[in-house]
Amino acid sequence: MLNTPDVMSDDQLVASIATLTGRARDATAALVAHLAELERRDLHHAMGFKSLYGYCRTILHLSEHESYNRMEAAGVARRFPVIVPMLAEGLLHLTAVSLLGPHLVNENHLALLGGSIHKSKREVEALLARWFPKAEAAPSIRRLPVTSDVAPPTGDLCAGSGDASGDARSASANAIAPAVGSPLSATDGAPRNAAVVTPAPAAVRPARPAEPAPVAVDRYRVKFDASAAMIERLREAQELLSHSVPSGDMAEIFDRALIALLEKARLRKRAATTRPGSGRVLTPASRTVPAAVERQVWARDGGRCAFVGRAGRRCEERRLIEFHHVKPWAVGGPATTENIALRCRAHNAYEEAVYFGPIRAARGEAALS
Repeated sequence: MLNTPDVMSDDQLVASIATLTGRARDATAALVAHLAELERRDLHHAMGFKSLYGYCRTILHLSEHESYNRMEAAGVARRFPVIVPMLAEGLLHLTAVSLLGPHLVNENHLALLGGSIHKSKREVEALLARWFPKAEAAPSIRRLPVTSDVAPPTGDLCAGSGDASGDARSASANAIAPAVGSPLSATDGAPRNAAVVTPAPAAVRPARPAEPAPVAVDRYRVKFDASAAMIERLREAQELLSHSVPSGDMAEIFDRALIALLEKARLRKRAATTRPGSGRVLTPASRTVPAAVERQVWARDGGRCAFVGRAGRRCEERRLIEFHHVKPWAVGGPATTENIALRCRAHNAYEEAVYFGPIRAARGEAALS
């Protein structure tokens, strides 16, 4: 199977991937069930492991993330065996089971498991926030400790150094945790128990921005590290806005700053304005998309990629959105509302390759002949 994908047709390749995904789900569900039974029999203890996590890391050679999720799923499956067929059918993923596990009891497990069917990690977190709202954190600024890069520990897992209660569940300290309703407070010194985190290597693809964690209905907790210069700007903003925001509430100030930033970004990105002008007169051959066309296209396409795949599925991407000539500008496509559509960067490049790829290939073959 590993050597055949390159000779498959498109339909065969897609069908084969669906089949393999089903097999992978069956295998994952079966593995979770077997690990649950192994844990029930205490076989991991008999083999010298403090937890199932160490067994998965050392004997099965799974990654830290894989080991933790399967350990958590096995524990939940022992209490609620219904999750095994749900994993096999693709109704739940392991991350959802890990998130739900600490909250499941006999009285709520059917509702929580049912509400998490086909849900993403973010959606499961929002579901849990509705069921189990957390108290809002008081805003604070803390100076992070100055540390050198330290490699993560690599001790003997049989002795428990690789247990999930250690590095698998550690979290980095935050510099700012804004919330509504309290004035700014500053605390010198490093927080105790702050984790030392080794910087991750640069990603080849741009990483998605971190998502705020929901803590209750319509409430989110935001955490990030800030530079000294940013803290100075924040304090200056608190001083300048002391008449309208006398509490110095960081959440209110950040919200006002975002509103002002978005007004400029919308104007630059999609020509959004409440007072549109007449605009420049552009020649039919101009590649520039008129502001009026940008506004109309953005509203029509809903600010997201309008590419529709073979099966009729529309792309849902909202980041790195670009204005795309349906009929390429290079072959006379005009910058009109009918010929301009929104595309994410990936689909913009894809359609360019689909249109011009055969032309470039033909030119290359002609040059070689």
